[in-house]
Amino acid sequence: MNVQKRLYFVLIAIFVIILAGSIGYYIIFGGEPKFMDCIFMTVISLTSVGYGEILQVTGSVTAQIFTMILITFGMGVLLYGISSMTALLVEGDLTGILRKKTYG
Repeated sequence: MNVQKRLYFVLIAIFVIILAGSIGYYIIFGGEPKFMDCIFMTVISLTSVGYGEILQVTGSVTAQIFTMILITFGMGVLLYGISSMTALLVEGDLTGILRKKTYG
């Protein structure tokens, strides 16, 4: 897979995970919370920031299982993205792309 395709794949995968997590929370909580709260809950779960529960996950077995699955798959995608970006930097492919965009 070439460099640009790998970058696009990572960005799309991260977007899909955040969207799926947000929609999942929205459905689990019956459409009551604001969608922005669902997005925020997904992002703080995936980044392990841990501001606290924006949505009351504790006490809901369905929400707890969903959160565990979301964190597992989401962290996998994020770590893949970080390792891909690191590989691109180490291999020097990213500077080649940036140089083409600037001078091409």
